[in-house]
Order: sequence, then C-alpha cells, then structure tokens
Amino acid sequence: MASQYSLRFLAAAALAAVAFLAAPAVFAQKTSGFYVNGGVGGMKAGDLSKFCEETLTPAGVPVTECDEKSVAWKATGGYQFIRYFGVEVGYYDFGKAKIKTGTGGEIKYKAHGPYAGIVATAPLIDRLSVIARGGVLYWRTKLDADAAAGIASQSENGFTAAWGVGLEYMFTNMFGMRAEYERFQGVGDSSTTGRSKIDMFSVSGLLRF
Repeated sequence: MASQYSLRFLAAAALAAVAFLAAPAVFAQKTSGFYVNGGVGGMKAGDLSKFCEETLTPAGVPVTECDEKSVAWKATGGYQFIRYFGVEVGYYDFGKAKIKTGTGGEIKYKAHGPYAGIVATAPLIDRLSVIARGGVLYWRTKLDADAAAGIASQSENGFTAAWGVGLEYMFTNMFGMRAEYERFQGVGDSSTTGRSKIDMFSVSGLLRF
C-alpha cells in the first residue's frame, strides 16, 4: 500500500514538474493579438551641427552652441498576425534640441510625426525575442527661434524611411518591455530646418490584449 501511495505521489510530482517546465513553452505559444507600446529615451539629430556650421553661421547667425541631443518619446499600437510578424502605427516626438547664439538668443529644433511600419519577431529563449522593424515616418520639423536669435522661425514636413532593432522581454502573458535602437533616415530640410539622420534609443512598456 505504501509503495502504491509513493508511486502515485511520484507520478503526481512528475506531472507537476512537467507542467511547470512546459509552462514557458505554452506561454510562448501566444501568436496573435493587439498590443500598445509606449516609451521614452534619447535622440540624436546627427547632422544638426553641420547645419549650424554650413547654413546658419554663413547666414550671419552667430552660433555658440549646437546641441544635437534631446529627450524623446513614442506611443504605438499594433497587431501581431503570427508569432513572427505584425504591423504597427504610432507617434514619435523627438523633443527639442537647442541652438544658442552669441546674441543671447535660442533656437529650438523640433521634430515629430506619425509612423507606420511592420515588426518582425524572432524568439531567442523563453520570453526573450529579437525584434526588427521597418516603416515610414511623416515628419514635421521646426526651427523655433526667439526674438534675439537673429533668424526667423522655419518649418517643413515630409516623409522618410525608418528602421530599428531591439529586444523584447515578456514578464507575463500580457506585460513586457522593449529596448530599441531606431534610425530615421532623413528628417527636415537641408536649407531651412536642417536635414538630419535621427538616432533614437528607447525603453518602453508593452501591453498585449
């Protein structure tokens, strides 16, 4: 009798262990559904200094500081069709990089706009995946100059290609996080607001439904 109970106990324990070990695999089987994603990070407008040197200074604007970096944020939503592929739309705000002049003025470089693209997901281990994205950003840029800057404010808009890579980790079946690097190939106009390759690093929260 004792051995029967022992065998039953061992069998139950074995089944529990199998269920526990299989849980991440079952967890990883969620393949489709809607999600929202929002995060913050930093951006660098890589060619803004060149614009300051080659456009603003020759135009008589005495630039003393040209900061290419700013805090940026994004908010997106998407639909995962299968485990490896989905689509996403959202909005990016690249913050305000600052240009200071010798006259005591300040010019704020602003860039933002809506985005649409595709997202590919490749699982590495349970809950951890590599993600890659490609899409299009409809950008709006503005040089917002104050009265002492010695230049009129300018604004432009247009489209540019965007791509990125990152990691996604799901803490539960619904909640996860992403860490990403993204490149926006050409934002702005070279003669008015400056045209820059914008690099963005971000950390965001992800909620699946």
